[in-house]
Amino acid sequence: MVKSDSSLSTPESVHNREIENKTLETTYLQQIIERKNQEISLLQHEIKRHKKKSLFSAITQKIKKLIKRESEENVYLNRRNPYIVKYPEEVIIKASQLFDKDWYLDQYPEVKISGADPAAHYLQFGIKYGYDPSPHFSTRDYQALYPDAQKMNPLVHYELFGKAEGRKCRIADKASSQQETLANNKIKITFISGEPETPGHFYRISHYANAARIIGAEIMEMDVASAFANLEQITGTTILFVWRAGWSQQISHIFTVASKAKVPIVFDVDDLMVDAKLAKVKIVDGIRTIGSTEQQVEKFFKAMQLSMHFADYCSAPTTFLADYVRAYDKKTFVLPNGFDEYTWHASRLAMRTRFNSQHDGLIRIGYAGGSRTHQKDFSMIVDVIARILRERPHCRLVLFRKGTTHCIDIDEFPALLPVSQQIEWREMVPLKELPWEMARFDINIAPLEFGNPFCEAKSELKFFESALVEVPVVASPTQPFRDAIIDGKTGFLAYDEESWYSILSKLLDDSALRKQIGRHSYYSVLWKYGSERRVELISSMMEMILFPGVRAARTFELGLLKSKNDCFIMPIIPPHEVIISHQKLNVSEVTVVVPSYNYGHFLIEALESVKDQTLLNIDLVIVDDCSTDNSIELALKWINKHKGRFNRVVLLKNTGNSGLALTRNVGFFHSESLFVIPLDPDNKLLPNFAIDCLTKIKESGAAFVYPNIQRFGDDDKVIGVHSYDPMRLVNGNYIDAMALIRLSAWAYVGGYQHLKFGWEDYDLWCRFIEHGLVGEHIDEILAKYRVHNQSMLNQVTNRTENKSKVKADIQSRHPWLRQAIKNVE
Repeated sequence: MVKSDSSLSTPESVHNREIENKTLETTYLQQIIERKNQEISLLQHEIKRHKKKSLFSAITQKIKKLIKRESEENVYLNRRNPYIVKYPEEVIIKASQLFDKDWYLDQYPEVKISGADPAAHYLQFGIKYGYDPSPHFSTRDYQALYPDAQKMNPLVHYELFGKAEGRKCRIADKASSQQETLANNKIKITFISGEPETPGHFYRISHYANAARIIGAEIMEMDVASAFANLEQITGTTILFVWRAGWSQQISHIFTVASKAKVPIVFDVDDLMVDAKLAKVKIVDGIRTIGSTEQQVEKFFKAMQLSMHFADYCSAPTTFLADYVRAYDKKTFVLPNGFDEYTWHASRLAMRTRFNSQHDGLIRIGYAGGSRTHQKDFSMIVDVIARILRERPHCRLVLFRKGTTHCIDIDEFPALLPVSQQIEWREMVPLKELPWEMARFDINIAPLEFGNPFCEAKSELKFFESALVEVPVVASPTQPFRDAIIDGKTGFLAYDEESWYSILSKLLDDSALRKQIGRHSYYSVLWKYGSERRVELISSMMEMILFPGVRAARTFELGLLKSKNDCFIMPIIPPHEVIISHQKLNVSEVTVVVPSYNYGHFLIEALESVKDQTLLNIDLVIVDDCSTDNSIELALKWINKHKGRFNRVVLLKNTGNSGLALTRNVGFFHSESLFVIPLDPDNKLLPNFAIDCLTKIKESGAAFVYPNIQRFGDDDKVIGVHSYDPMRLVNGNYIDAMALIRLSAWAYVGGYQHLKFGWEDYDLWCRFIEHGLVGEHIDEILAKYRVHNQSMLNQVTNRTENKSKVKADIQSRHPWLRQAIKNVE
């Protein structure tokens, strides 16, 4: 219970504080309502468009028959979605040729046991558990490929919209280059979750299951009871991955069946719960705060230890925890926790919403503890927090509660009672809504009992969750946080009360520092904790388990070499200013970045080609590099006329001439999408560039995608026609800068580097190769490259006196390039 000193405030001041505390929350709600209204308008527009094209004719007859027969039973008619009243979701599912009732019941025996209607069950639980309606449609693949469909049941969306738009039912079975290496299209992995209703399920099961899907593996996800009821499926799997399932009669049967079928078992543990000796209140303080006993926790830990013992391999999210498990002579993989695409989009939208909202003048220190198991951790800094709040009346401590149960019991901390009026209690939210809470913080704190093995094993998820909304973190120096944070650059490590006070005071007094640290932390986590790295890690794990010997040894060697590239290098971003910014606070998947220097006579053609893209939601960022012509005036006029076409459009200007590479970096720096297209102002995109490249990059998991490009102007040669091959790049560049690039890949290699005489794009592709990143080619002309005498290529790069310097520069950066390098563009 929260106590307060009534002498600290009057009823009027309390009322004023309540109004202040609700201001930002009200703004968020208004933004949410606006976004929902926009979504409804878009859906209504889509329905009208599809009706005009008579695309519902075939399915309408089936639906009408089913509606007539089942109208009294249908419980979905009152859904608020406008199209559902006429085409109820359950009826659409039943009418679909992609819904196989018998297959669904065989695949998910718990549905048969419960007696539930298969269509109704899929409608209610399909997304939650990743169930498929038939072997020909993948729920998770459809969601991954088309984020705009996540508000609706995937199969319903496909029947109403996706089929007519040519969308895919699942990620193509054709193997990418990485798939061909592993032949993963023949691999089946069964993921068993011991706690399917907890947030950990998403970090340890859903995220890695999706990563395995991307590289072509066939995936089944189930809880322990479902796996026990479906043992025949276990015998047909290639790898069994089990998370947090302690030893029991059911797990014993599952492991026995897998062992007899020679199926390798990976046991995943994400807390230090495999050593019963640690089940003591002095080590695990949460034992007392959750009302458990040491004996009960010891029994739980022993069950986990037995599951670990009988597994062939183990995995853990942190190096510390993996090393602890290795002490039991278990071969252990490190599979870090991370974020998915949904969390990234939600985090960035929450951050932008707050940035565009009126601030209430308060500075918030947030502690996102989700349960009352961190009393001892919080006690390490409670005196510092109390002192900070006393000294700064405008400061707030944000804590959470579940109904009437506070996640931090401040009754145990008398120092907080005099400043309890400066504590904001927020209601706990589901994991998917957490970014909106994190975005309210100005500083995020992550205190842990330094030196306690149970705390040392905790993952660094508070760091990357906070980084996604660009909120700086101050954390205890446990090994996971030491591994994740570059102290003073991407966050802060506080070793004692004095350093906690000093760091917090510095951040509270310096908003520019908070912004800088938050931004650097954001770019440091994009690759390290994103889906692309998970694909690498799960692929490596599969290679070492399934192909022991030479291939496993080479994979292990590659992992050691790649670990040397894990050092984060912040891309160089020159000083710049915002001329104009317009945004609708929606989500775009692609940003087009246009760097411009004295190309006003070409600029509008390039911008028109962006406007004409068939991809509906798209962002545009224009960066002027101190042009002396009328480029900025032309861009401003064009933006004011066409800003409604874009979700977000920004015009920036460097404060000093910085060159093409760093000007592109400024554009990437201001991109709020996962994928970016650099477009020089003398070139043009064809209408399907963005949508075709986006589809390809999602299917392949590549770091970048490039198409064929038609030259125009002084010649009409087609360039970029070869498939991606690092061996070809050894001899010279054949890939133009016009490509769709993952923002995370750009950040991973440190962005574009300034090369005095050009070839910035070639340098970027070389650094992608050095970091193990793969490109994909589209054998179709999707862009136009202007050939003219005033281009940088002709004015600088290809000048006789510069050609040898260009070669020397690129080869000094990448010694593996051969002297036979050609003078290619």
